[in-house]
Amino acid sequence: MSLKMIFAVVILTLAIYGPFFVQAQCPNICPMIYGPVCGSDGKTYSNSCFLNSASCNAGNTITLAHHGACAGDAGIIGI
Repeated sequence: MSLKMIFAVVILTLAIYGPFFVQAQCPNICPMIYGPVCGSDGKTYSNSCFLNSASCNAGNTITLAHHGACAGDAGIIGI
């Protein structure tokens, strides 16, 4: 087999199977452990993993404001 043919097969294989080897950039699987935290966006997250995931998926920085629920926030994101 010529070098060009081998190169073409390798490129074609990577084009077909490459997406299977790419890992998600944002963590979307978090433990179901309840430890509420308040984000800098004023939303309550069920734990810091859900806060970090929301921050990554939103494309902006959501930081930990404090442990515990946010004042006046009735909804909890996560569990």
